[in-house]
Amino acid sequence: MAEDRKFFCAYKTDNGDIVVCSNGRLFNLIKDKIPRLEEITTTFTVKNIAQNGNDLLLGLDSYGFNILRDGKIIIPDIIKSKRFERSSFQAFFTDKKNSIWAATDIGLLQLSNNYEFLHLYDIKNGLPDNFVYGILVDAEGDLWLSTNKGLSLFHPTTGKFRNFTLDDGIQSFEFNTGAFYKSKDGEMFFGGVNGFNYFNPQTISYNKNVPQLALTDFKVFDDEIKLDTAIGFKKKLILSHDKNTISFEFAGMEFSNPERNQYASKLEGLEYEWYYSGNRRFVKYDRLKPGTYHLWLKASNNDGEWSKPVQMITIIILSPYWATWWFITLVIVVLVALTILGIRYFIGRKLKKRLQALERRNEIEKIRNRISRDIHDDIGAGLTKISMMSQMARLDVTENKNIDDKLNTLSSSARDLSERLQEIVWAMNPRHDDLNSLLAFLRAYASDFFENSNVKLSFHFPDNIPALPLNPDMRRNLFLCFKEALNNIAKYANASEIFIEADIKTNTFHLMIKDNGKGFDANKNKLTGNGLANMQKRMEEINGQFSIKSKPGTGTEINISFPM
Repeated sequence: MAEDRKFFCAYKTDNGDIVVCSNGRLFNLIKDKIPRLEEITTTFTVKNIAQNGNDLLLGLDSYGFNILRDGKIIIPDIIKSKRFERSSFQAFFTDKKNSIWAATDIGLLQLSNNYEFLHLYDIKNGLPDNFVYGILVDAEGDLWLSTNKGLSLFHPTTGKFRNFTLDDGIQSFEFNTGAFYKSKDGEMFFGGVNGFNYFNPQTISYNKNVPQLALTDFKVFDDEIKLDTAIGFKKKLILSHDKNTISFEFAGMEFSNPERNQYASKLEGLEYEWYYSGNRRFVKYDRLKPGTYHLWLKASNNDGEWSKPVQMITIIILSPYWATWWFITLVIVVLVALTILGIRYFIGRKLKKRLQALERRNEIEKIRNRISRDIHDDIGAGLTKISMMSQMARLDVTENKNIDDKLNTLSSSARDLSERLQEIVWAMNPRHDDLNSLLAFLRAYASDFFENSNVKLSFHFPDNIPALPLNPDMRRNLFLCFKEALNNIAKYANASEIFIEADIKTNTFHLMIKDNGKGFDANKNKLTGNGLANMQKRMEEINGQFSIKSKPGTGTEINISFPM
């Protein structure tokens, strides 16, 4: 055998064979009638060997582990899956339940007898450090582990660890690879960087007193909060939604070696697993959502005996008012009410439009009936008169009589009939359904009416006349009143000047017709004669006002108004 070859471990199998591991090779000294040496080549350096039935487990440095079976190297599936292919396997132990325990650089690994993964215990479960060097088992079936941070006693049945530190007399926090041994009388030896420790697990006594827990301080956003009693006596805290970053300090009253007391916390309603904080006696929760939470604590003494979990306090974070049930209910009620009002508004608006359309239809029907009456009464009478005058003129022509008077009457009747038709057409034209068109028509009518007379007309209308809508009844009644006023001036006033003024004030239209004629006593002749009563009646039909002022020798003033 070469002199420079390095040997890392030797292992005696159950049948008495001796296996020695070196760099990239295994040497199997087979014990039979004639001892012989078998050399097996491996890919990686083997650091430790253990037996599992007929298999030899080969712990590798940084490459997991292999299996030596019937003289062949086998890579297990758990390593092929690359889950632990970069892990260092320092030692193995197979318990009575055929579970394989492996000391690795990532914790204590539990495998099935078929090398399937079962569990990994690390610092989150209470192991002092994830790098485990060696495994020894005591008479109770508990595992003793050497780590990079002291010795640890693991109870497989409970999954709990009890850790030993410098205060317990260990040589150093750091132990060494392969430096562990158990004698026949149960003594255990663990070697480290400052020597070794030996002890018999059955002679070790433990502290059975578990800590009693108490809250010692409470803060909101790291500020002290004054409470009506000490936080240790509080069973419930009710906080507003803007005080949702809270912290607690606590203590475990067990003073055998309080520096080694360990703590774990869980905020029910936020966390599902325990948070192990070591010997840190402080926990903080940021930006808790509205809801109910329960703070649970547990602690261990210096020998790793854990207390039962205790619910320390209930924390209630109130919802902001806009997230409370009554506010949401109010908003829903308001939205439903607004929706109903909106629906009623749109239905009412639609119904109003239908009513307006119906009123418009009725109004059009009334206008049609009135036009029919006007055509029948005025136009029909005019045409009858023209027909009769034509017949009389024809007889006069036959009898060689003078027919000038009849022709003049015939011409006047035709002219009156044409004007009447023009008025009817204007009243029915929808383009004239506004105040601007009405005043333009009144101006044109008055100018044409007094065109061949010596009467001087003066108009005073607004420069900017708004295009306010007028229904046909308003236009017709206003025009007929205006026409009646002009006829009365022409027939009775003997006036030389007429002043016509229109104005709009406070949503009311005003029209004044004033002349400088001979006037009359309005008190004696009030609303009688000259069509004044008809003018009054027409304005009442459109909710308007009519008034007349006159005295003998001072002219006459007529005022007409109606709301727009």
